[in-house]
Amino acid sequence: MRTVVVFVTLVFLLSLGSAAPVIRQEGELVSPSFKPATCTEKQAELQIKEFKKLDFDNSKCAAEDFLPRLHQHFPSADGKLFVNIGANKGFLLAKMMSLWAPWVMKSEATPTGASVARYLGSFWKGQGGKGAACDEYSVPFTSKSTTPYNAAWPRMIGVELNPTTAAPLREVMGALKATEPRGSAPPALRVLNFGVASKDGEMLLGKLQPGVESIGVKTFDHQQAKLQNALKEHADDVVKVGLRTFKSIAQEHFQKDERLFLLAVDTEGNDPVVIESALQTLRDHKTEIVLFEYHNAWVKDPSTNKQYKLGELTTKLEGIGYECFMPGTKGLWRITGCHHEEWDFYEW
Repeated sequence: MRTVVVFVTLVFLLSLGSAAPVIRQEGELVSPSFKPATCTEKQAELQIKEFKKLDFDNSKCAAEDFLPRLHQHFPSADGKLFVNIGANKGFLLAKMMSLWAPWVMKSEATPTGASVARYLGSFWKGQGGKGAACDEYSVPFTSKSTTPYNAAWPRMIGVELNPTTAAPLREVMGALKATEPRGSAPPALRVLNFGVASKDGEMLLGKLQPGVESIGVKTFDHQQAKLQNALKEHADDVVKVGLRTFKSIAQEHFQKDERLFLLAVDTEGNDPVVIESALQTLRDHKTEIVLFEYHNAWVKDPSTNKQYKLGELTTKLEGIGYECFMPGTKGLWRITGCHHEEWDFYEW
């Protein structure tokens, strides 16, 4: 089990008769001998009831203030590789870059983190696509912590399925200096146009607007025969995109000196497939942080007719040393050691 940091964690564990949350010590180091907190069946039931009573604690657009806190505990950029599967408009990439490499995303047009947010928002609105689901345009990318300048690190990879989003993502990140060469080192950001799946291959997509968020590999799995016919009749309305397992992406695109520090996945319901294909890499790299999206599209995979459950996936992650939480506006809700069947509520 790796050594990681537990941040402020909101769980209803100790006082069954009270709604007051138990806040674990911020910055608590988790040693190899650490055993995650556990709760009784009644305590687990209380926690999920409180979570639902708060209307799922706005977990669909949860505050990402845990990123600056993560940065405070791991401020160095040296040796860190960040991978964002489902990078979309690049807001999460920009936020992480502003924390671990604030010297990269600066130009005369964007002197501060807040300006980067406005610049990205203005760019994507100009692309004619849909706006961000969680109002990322207004989020300033600033931090109280400081990362010492590093000419070669950190490094980030953004993987985006939609070609009409991947191309302008490269463009805007180029304008923000994130994709420029850094001597012998790779650029701070590499953008890849792939879908991540359970096996390597390719798939057909219908033509999409730039920045559209509600599509993923699962969206088009059951449309392949229809799209194949459309390709013959209206080739301009259909595009072909490569598919890779996460293991293949790691083998083909990770540099020998790179160790995966953080994996963020947002693939509109395909997250269990991505995480399962990444388990070996996560174990080999001793990756500290994994973020993924719980989604109503988990209910059934049209290509396999398989229903994914949150508890099944977190159990696999726990098996390689992770503690799992659901982020909300109030904090992090414990799943590891406090799981309840009602966590399978299948909502975004």
